[in-house]
Amino acid sequence: MIQLPRMSAKDIGMGAGLLAGFTMVLTGTVVNVAVPDVMGAYGVGQDVAQFLSTAYVTTMTASQLLAVWFINRFGRRISFTLIMTVFMCAGVLCAFSPSIEILIAGRVVQGFCAGIVQPLVLTTIISLHPPEQRGRAIGLFVGVLGLAVGFGPVVGGFTIDALSWRWIFLVTLPFVG
Repeated sequence: MIQLPRMSAKDIGMGAGLLAGFTMVLTGTVVNVAVPDVMGAYGVGQDVAQFLSTAYVTTMTASQLLAVWFINRFGRRISFTLIMTVFMCAGVLCAFSPSIEILIAGRVVQGFCAGIVQPLVLTTIISLHPPEQRGRAIGLFVGVLGLAVGFGPVVGGFTIDALSWRWIFLVTLPFVG
């Protein structure tokens, strides 16, 4: 019988945080290749369809300031679970949106969640590691986020080619569920 190594709470927390951060950044960039398809689906111009990315990034940036409030109000674990659940629901809303307005609203909600999760994960990583290991842990986190930026358009392109543009909102959800 094969015995798998036991994972510590620190390893599980680090893995969940890295996966969440990766997924949030991937979701932010995966949609960029779908703008032409969204334009055709809803009959809107590029100026409107581009709000899929703009709304996400703008809301993500602004909501990072609220991460401390969420942590103080609900604690790390409940905040993380709540935000990931809302993020998944917004992804489903985006995938099945009947109008461009609802699609953009779903992206705003996803961006809000991404903005809360990133500082939440970073503070969790800092709290899980002693001072002498924090630099390596933060470097790993930043490296994973950098990979997500590069993988987003690739995953989006493959998803659109294989399925349809609506699937780009669903393809990342198994990683947050």
